[in-house]
Amino acid sequence: MFHRALVVSTLAVALIASPASSVSQTQAAAASLTVTRNEAEQHYPATITFRLEVQPTSKPGRLTLLYHTSGRTCVQGVVRQPVDFTPGSPLKADWVWDLRFSDTLPPGVTISWQWEVADESGHVTLTPEKTATITDKAFDWKRLTRPGLVVHWADGSDDFGASLADIAEASLKRAAASMKVKPGGDVHLWIYPNAQALKAALIFTPEWLGGEAFPDYATVLLAVSPSEMTWAKSGIPHELMHLVVGQRIFNCQAARLPTWLNEGLAVQAETDVNLHSTLKVITTTVSSGRIESLRALANGFQSDSHLASVAYAWSGRIAAFLIAKGAEKMAALLDHVQQGDTIDDALQAVYGFDTDGLDTAWRQSVGLMPRALATSTPTPASSAKPKRTPVPTLVLWTAVPQSPQPHQTQTPVANP
Repeated sequence: MFHRALVVSTLAVALIASPASSVSQTQAAAASLTVTRNEAEQHYPATITFRLEVQPTSKPGRLTLLYHTSGRTCVQGVVRQPVDFTPGSPLKADWVWDLRFSDTLPPGVTISWQWEVADESGHVTLTPEKTATITDKAFDWKRLTRPGLVVHWADGSDDFGASLADIAEASLKRAAASMKVKPGGDVHLWIYPNAQALKAALIFTPEWLGGEAFPDYATVLLAVSPSEMTWAKSGIPHELMHLVVGQRIFNCQAARLPTWLNEGLAVQAETDVNLHSTLKVITTTVSSGRIESLRALANGFQSDSHLASVAYAWSGRIAAFLIAKGAEKMAALLDHVQQGDTIDDALQAVYGFDTDGLDTAWRQSVGLMPRALATSTPTPASSAKPKRTPVPTLVLWTAVPQSPQPHQTQTPVANP
């Protein structure tokens, strides 16, 4: 998202490995519990409430919820969440997973959970694992399956769905070829009927949001009405490139692409890379200092819709500038990041300059002064009303374990 720094999309910081031997031993003792209620109630997209009622055979001393999702991670394990409970017969407990602490789980994601009940003597019993699929029940979804692709849409005819699938298939093929990687498993594309419906399906989104990609879930959410096929021809390739790039550089060393390169590669995947802003608008905005530097776009773009649109377009031009120096160099750059290098180290190794050097080289290529010599007087930000920028954005998700509060409620905290 533009309003926060991107984070490595793994559960590594929150996961604690659960050895299979330990699980099997405790699971064998599950017969000592009589489970009368074990459910996960969804209030999409904000919360998931886990509820448990059991008849224990001994006095419980500790209750822990173990949960995980179907997303790609670097650690095989589960989040362990201590949960307060009401003792008695039955024992009752509930805990709310407030997704404002971890961001949206897109539709189609599978969540899995178990409860670990420890008695006062330390004996541990594990309930059988249960699963549920994240569902947005605001719409009756249509579905079309193609090899490696599943398209879901809420409004429009079967022909509309087929057209979306045609665009997505071609886009995936181009993206996979350019990144030299084949997406694993099915890619899911969820098409909302308008921007308002999409915004309601997500957490913490700018007003102009057009779509989001969730690489670790191979899922894209996009707002496209049946009358917006031109937008679809740009938005779908953009988002699917995010998924392919995410797979291309996936690593467990916290290395990632800066926003300007991630979005720049996605802009280059669009059918019309000049759709959002002309070179003159880019150079005027950059030289005026309203966008300070390329480095300033490493962790997100401006909330102002005009400046965000220019940042997208500039990122696309920067990506094109790098690609023009040879596809093999771009591949090498991605290899360095995938192996754990910072973007500055990767740029230096492949191109001989860092982010600031790239900024200077691009400015010189279009006749602008280097940033240090440009005017330092910023132009006031645009006062135009926010509107949906015709470029989607990328979101990565990470889970954060939450400490239970009285009555199993959660107090929201500021997101990073």
